[in-house]
Amino acid sequence: MNDLIRQLQKYEDLETLFTRNVRLKRDSIVNDGIKATYQHDTENFFLGNNGVHVLTTKANFTSGKVELQHPAIINGGQTLRTVASVKKLRTGAEILARITMIPRDMQTKEEIMRLTDDIIFRSNSNNEMEIWDLRSNDQLQVQLARELYPRRIYYERKTGEYDEFGANFASDITFPVWIVDLAKIIGICNTRKRGPAEVKQGGNEKLFKMKKDGGDYEWIFKEALSDMDTTESKIRLHKIISQASAKAKGRIIRKSKYFPTFHNAARDYTLGIMWDLIEDSELNHPLKMNYHKKSKLTKEVADINVDMFELFKKELTSGEITQNNLFRNNQKWREAKKKLGTQKRKELIVQAIKSDLGI
Repeated sequence: MNDLIRQLQKYEDLETLFTRNVRLKRDSIVNDGIKATYQHDTENFFLGNNGVHVLTTKANFTSGKVELQHPAIINGGQTLRTVASVKKLRTGAEILARITMIPRDMQTKEEIMRLTDDIIFRSNSNNEMEIWDLRSNDQLQVQLARELYPRRIYYERKTGEYDEFGANFASDITFPVWIVDLAKIIGICNTRKRGPAEVKQGGNEKLFKMKKDGGDYEWIFKEALSDMDTTESKIRLHKIISQASAKAKGRIIRKSKYFPTFHNAARDYTLGIMWDLIEDSELNHPLKMNYHKKSKLTKEVADINVDMFELFKKELTSGEITQNNLFRNNQKWREAKKKLGTQKRKELIVQAIKSDLGI
């Protein structure tokens, strides 16, 4: 165990080493348990741990030592990093290390990637993990990360990845977008196929299930990759809406003290309405813009939030329908789209975008 930790502490490219590990989010309770066992029950550490699984392109075993080329830890990363944080290593701790070798010269690149993805998915699917983390190493996800990075957007394929490695890219990145948020953004903006209400009805898991299982995974992420300028525009609009909605919060609270979090629940409706209006306009320009509290688009977002609150205030204040049910209701979505997505509002939004972009 300690040999692994010492090598880990010397390793210069930790992001590459753990890039295939789908579990990056640190669980403080689990980490405390790992530390306690390692420090106070060292000899039994082996019994309560599932071990480490490493993929490699080549392994050489000589004199009781193993040398790996291009290693990638796909399971057990949380254990290794937690123990590595302990100030003093304990003697006697052991851990099971499983090594799977996939020689690069035996198959095509595509076959190697498919086999690698399959091994990762299968080795983690029996653990308590969210389906989006299990999908995080799919080639669709890797390609999206590569496409978004030059656009100064960090694509957080794995939960906790940005917290773990984001500081390394601070100078190159404007903001991150989480894999689940991207799936929701694409589904919400495609109001002809899904839209806000259906995305909320299906829940996050449906977005990551394959078509054969009744899910939307393939079309959502293929659509995202098919036009990266449009995908970037949707992500940036979502970010602006998320931050600008807070501008409406005060105005809504003053109208009703009972719904201070309404603007958060209404965010997806606002995104669906605004993207429909932008797509229906003659504006053919990527939204390469960021949130600014004094921008004209921020004002339009806030206005939509307030108007939406007025539209549904009766149902909300009477208790006829809860916030949660309201935004899963197809009829209410169509009502909001019809009354708030007017020609006048489209003109105001387009004018605001042109003003903010300086075009």
